[in-house]
Amino acid sequence: MAANFIIGAVGRRGSGKSTCVRSIASTCPRVAVLDICAEHDWVPNRIRPADWPRFVAWSLSRSRFAGAMVPDQLDEDLPVFADTVFDRGDLVVVLEELPMYSQPQYLPPQLDRIIRLGRHRAVSVIWTAQRAAEVPRRVTAATDAFVLFRQTEPRDLDAIAERCGKAVSDQVASLARHEYLVWDVLAEQQTTLAAVTQHLVRLYP
Repeated sequence: MAANFIIGAVGRRGSGKSTCVRSIASTCPRVAVLDICAEHDWVPNRIRPADWPRFVAWSLSRSRFAGAMVPDQLDEDLPVFADTVFDRGDLVVVLEELPMYSQPQYLPPQLDRIIRLGRHRAVSVIWTAQRAAEVPRRVTAATDAFVLFRQTEPRDLDAIAERCGKAVSDQVASLARHEYLVWDVLAEQQTTLAAVTQHLVRLYP
């Protein structure tokens, strides 16, 4: 039976969230990255948008691969990225800086399908954002684990409290700049980055 796991990493630029995402994603055997800021240089295959469908088709013959699309025109390239990875299935998708192409009350339809139905295609997601309040509610509601760096804006702390509880938002407000807290939503308890990574990797033998 197909399954998936959704991880959200929230932190200001320079906090360390990209390093955490790399730590998680680089252990997974099949990864596709929507690299809108062209920062994920750890990914070996840098694919132009025009070549992305061909790369995904090639990946079907591989048990291990990692590819990143750096969009030219985000509004045109994002649907192609999302539709091809959903149709392929059985992989981990990294959505960098999600609020740059969504709103708190809106998620592009192709990404909405991944969040709602990804479990049927074994499509897991790791998303990042600088501010918790800017993430679409559909995404936060579906997220299974959060990696939370320091947030201080009241709206962001309220968004964390709504999903993870007031005690968690209070802890996040008191973190030092590069510290983070990992919250397991399903277990309703603090956990470790290693435990979250292991949970995700177990889904992709």
